[in-house]
Amino acid sequence: MQHVITISVRSILPFLLVICWCIGCTQPDASALEWPEITQTAKPWSRWWWHGSSVTKAGITAELAAYQKAGLGGLELTPIYGVIGDEEHFVNYLSPEWMDLFEFTLQEAERLGLGIDMATGTGWPFGGPWVSEADACKYMAHKEYALKGGERLSEPVRFTQEPFVRAVPNQVYQLYGMYKEKGEKVT
Repeated sequence: MQHVITISVRSILPFLLVICWCIGCTQPDASALEWPEITQTAKPWSRWWWHGSSVTKAGITAELAAYQKAGLGGLELTPIYGVIGDEEHFVNYLSPEWMDLFEFTLQEAERLGLGIDMATGTGWPFGGPWVSEADACKYMAHKEYALKGGERLSEPVRFTQEPFVRAVPNQVYQLYGMYKEKGEKVT
């Protein structure tokens, strides 16, 4: 019985060696080994805040060129409040001048192979004249400490903000019954 197994292995061994040699001689597809093309969506993006939208076309070109040279794929543009003392350079959001600067930004970004994403509004968090004071985000903490001259505060000063969430219904939620008003029964 042992002699039969040895003969079988000896007869199969050359066949296995030929198969291994054939596999080793095959050339893999070179394109399968190449790294995929790195597109702008695969590169990192960054935020680009326009403080008071006080930007110029020359400044836009210089900034975009620097971002492109740094290897970014694009920018998320957020127009936001301005810097005190620079008010004379502010450009009103969505004004004709602002739209011209934005269009120029899109053209320059395309020329440099960069993407531009636009935030949903101005401010941080996003807001604008369409957000009422009642709906705007706000928080104020206040605590008084009374000490006499030379006295030290015996407790640490801590700031704790309770997290809050404000649900904003939309038509999709209302249409499919996914949103309920406070006190409304779930059906």
